[in-house]
Amino acid sequence: MFEIYKPIIKKLVIGLSKIAVFFLVVHYSLPYLENMLGTRLDSIHTYFPWVIGASLAWVILRLLLNIVTNYGFKDGIPQFSNGIAANIRYPLRDDADALVVKLSGLMDICDTRNNRADHARSYLNSREAYDVNKAPNKKGIIDNSAFDYLMLSYDIEKRSELVEFIGKLLQSLPEENRPEAKSAYSEALAILDKFSAVTETQLEKHHDTTLPYVAFNLQRAAMLVRWGFTCNMINEDEWDLFKAEIHDAYQNYFGDSGFGKFTYDYLIAVYLFHAKDNLDMVRERLYGLTELQKNNYLTLSWEAINALSSAK
Repeated sequence: MFEIYKPIIKKLVIGLSKIAVFFLVVHYSLPYLENMLGTRLDSIHTYFPWVIGASLAWVILRLLLNIVTNYGFKDGIPQFSNGIAANIRYPLRDDADALVVKLSGLMDICDTRNNRADHARSYLNSREAYDVNKAPNKKGIIDNSAFDYLMLSYDIEKRSELVEFIGKLLQSLPEENRPEAKSAYSEALAILDKFSAVTETQLEKHHDTTLPYVAFNLQRAAMLVRWGFTCNMINEDEWDLFKAEIHDAYQNYFGDSGFGKFTYDYLIAVYLFHAKDNLDMVRERLYGLTELQKNNYLTLSWEAINALSSAK
């Protein structure tokens, strides 16, 4: 279990070390400073212990908050049924459509929690990721949760910025195609194993090598295409061009091994990206993947995914 707590314990040690260094510097330099100024700095003598105490309390409080935030997961678990919309505007048309939606769904599933407003829950059975039944604004953008994510997470507000960013993600795949031994990510694998035991996620661990950044960038490309389509920043023709690139790349890098290896490599990348600040993201993805697995979502045909709306 120590492996799971290792990142926040490391942050605690670093925080305490900084406070200790600060204390020693002030403690030993204060007499010299007073001698230089020819006066006693009584206010520093009075308040300095309180400053140190408050700093220690803050570091310890942040540790406790991290434990509660990252490891005390009771509410807000993704619910697959919440992601099935009865009235969709853009159903899937082929396997390539389904692939884009499934890849995007690895993140979008996290927005199917009960504690989210209905309009902010993501869809898993359509090309649109969120509700598109709103009139576009003056810039032609449908202001929904997809656009919120583009702005807040990627600082994207214009169509040209989105298209450029997706292009860069897809162009990065050959550069990231450097299969590495799984042992290089021992810390990530240890935490994924611990969390998956709690979330009951089925992970395919038998692969000898991993391509985490290929999986991560390919998933993000699919997700951004879907979000862009949802908020009217990408049209049908552009969707088709991007989905063809995504489909070809997926077949090239993961086609022989399928979603099992892809999701495993992707989760390693999620850990590498988020572990320093927020392990909750790692655990949330695992709970989401568990929901997808329980409903055999990643193995469904595009026709079967479309049929989910009639069962709603």
